[in-house]
Amino acid sequence: MDFSLSEVIKEFPSLYNFCQMISVVVDSFDLNSLMRPKRVCLCKMVTEKELVDAIRDGANSMADIREKTRATTGCGTCSPQVYQILQRELQILTARKPE
Repeated sequence: MDFSLSEVIKEFPSLYNFCQMISVVVDSFDLNSLMRPKRVCLCKMVTEKELVDAIRDGANSMADIREKTRATTGCGTCSPQVYQILQRELQILTARKPE
């Protein structure tokens, strides 16, 4: 049995309203960010959190990042993003240090 949209609205107005409400809610979320951590280095499957943790554990250069996480040791495409994260986190750590 096939129904047209107007027939569904007429027969089930609350269901139609519910579907509209759900579509608005779903559209407002970035479902990819909810499903798994974002990978910065796809070759070695390194997340931003892993990079930040390595920096907070003492990695303060790209060489240290490579050694601790293996990020940037595949194709290297992630190097600019890894460098930006490194610089950002080092600035945060420097700002937190008491003088």
